[in-house]
Amino acid sequence: MPIFLECGDDDALLFQDGAEFLHRVLWNLDLSHEFRLTAGADHVGPTLLPRLKAAFLWLGERLAPPQPEIQGEAERAWAQWLAQGCAGSQPSMPLDPGTRTMQVLFRRQVAGARAKAAQEDPTTHRRFGYLPPPGK
Repeated sequence: MPIFLECGDDDALLFQDGAEFLHRVLWNLDLSHEFRLTAGADHVGPTLLPRLKAAFLWLGERLAPPQPEIQGEAERAWAQWLAQGCAGSQPSMPLDPGTRTMQVLFRRQVAGARAKAAQEDPTTHRRFGYLPPPGK
């Protein structure tokens, strides 16, 4: 379930405190969420409409996510090489770091290091690290 928290840090109703608390609870429970604290924003005012628009765009992308398409010859070559289990020589063409294929490649590259780290620290498999309690 997509969770989006957004609040101004100068909210007249002090909602920023509750939003921050919920953010930390979700973090500690290792639940994926998006948290945005907008500097200088109040509960209403000039930032309200842009913040609402951003929230609805975020939700729309979760309800109907755009399907990333393979872009160009380089990404196609890398995607094929990954799909074949990295058999043979890897493609020589540079891969755009903003592509989905680069994300897959990067995660594959760091998988061994993460597995090794998890042997010493099982929390490595969490989405979020553990935060110390506030004030500690």
